[in-house]
Amino acid sequence: MAKVKLKIALFGIFGVGNFGNEASLSAMIQQVRQRLPNADIFCICPEPLNVAIEHEIEAKEIGFKFRNRRNILIMRCIRIIRRISDLFGLLLLFNAIRAFQILRNVNLFIVPGTGALDDFGAGPWTLPFDLLIWCTAARLRKAKVYFCNVGAGPIENLLSRWFIKIPVRKAYYRSFRDNISKDFVRSLGIDVNEDHVVPDLVFSLTETRFEQKYGSKKNKITVSVGVMAYYGWDNQREKGLVVYETYINKITIFIIWLLKNDYAVHLVIGETTDQQAVDDILSRIAQIAKSYLKDIVSNPVTSFNGLLKEMSTTDVVVATRYHNIVCALMLEKPVISLGYAKKNEVLLKGVKLDKYCQHIERIDIETLKLNFYEVVQHREILSKRILKSNKRFRKILEDQFFKMFSSMN
Repeated sequence: MAKVKLKIALFGIFGVGNFGNEASLSAMIQQVRQRLPNADIFCICPEPLNVAIEHEIEAKEIGFKFRNRRNILIMRCIRIIRRISDLFGLLLLFNAIRAFQILRNVNLFIVPGTGALDDFGAGPWTLPFDLLIWCTAARLRKAKVYFCNVGAGPIENLLSRWFIKIPVRKAYYRSFRDNISKDFVRSLGIDVNEDHVVPDLVFSLTETRFEQKYGSKKNKITVSVGVMAYYGWDNQREKGLVVYETYINKITIFIIWLLKNDYAVHLVIGETTDQQAVDDILSRIAQIAKSYLKDIVSNPVTSFNGLLKEMSTTDVVVATRYHNIVCALMLEKPVISLGYAKKNEVLLKGVKLDKYCQHIERIDIETLKLNFYEVVQHREILSKRILKSNKRFRKILEDQFFKMFSSMN
């Protein structure tokens, strides 16, 4: 009798221009293809066309969308209709039936990495609601639901907590990328004693080696500054404009200080939306001292691989986004975090660099300067420490994937 071919669905916020999310998806695809070469893989995501092109797999849209965006009045009416339909469960029913249909014959339903279990910039009717629908449909289809190396918390909306709690509680397998994620899920009343804490999925990517050109800008020490279009936890532009402006002003002050002290700067991003932050910083610097712009590099970056390439030519990294920090560590670069969540600090604690962390909304420039001096002075020692940690991370990940997939061949 012929062996039944495995069918695997990967679920998440993919195709939206977030390099860390795409790297997480790439890592899981790589592991599945390596360990289950005959399996059929497809992705469920917000932007399936982008995923299909970048990752060369079949992709399905998470939920039904109205595509006509030309007429503002029509779109307002549609939004009202959708809110009413949500209240009466019509949209829920439609999406549930569609999910059940798409997941026919699926054996594994995997949520790979990312901050899948938080509500940063997301209301309850977005990812939390989608997780509830799709994980329930997967279980009805007798598929095993895996939450693999996910980040969790915080979740500030009570309805979002309820939506997420149900599928996570019923999952066949769970692992978390750090202890704070595991502890957060425990706080939801879920027994996580048998669950594992495993490094971020992206550390398992097959290394892409770039020529390391330290001090590549006229023999200067070169600093990658990873910036973000950050508007607060709700990620609402109007509501968080003051937060954004304060952050951009402080980063600009720090960059000018770097340039005055004869460092070269590479501005990098972690998501396509972050280009706005780069443009605003360059505009401010041009107004203050246009001559400084010659020592700033800001190449277009559209992928995690492109981010790796950009950072590979620098000596030290100062960054906000979590996967900018991951990228720096993969390249064995000493890094300072200006993050918006505890996850950055926990990640850097694993390589004993957590003393170089500040919250994005409470950046103290003088502390940042002192941290920077210390990191530059000890960068060779720190790089060796990071290399050792990376080897440990990859070994832990290798063990996890072996246990996950070995019984399915």
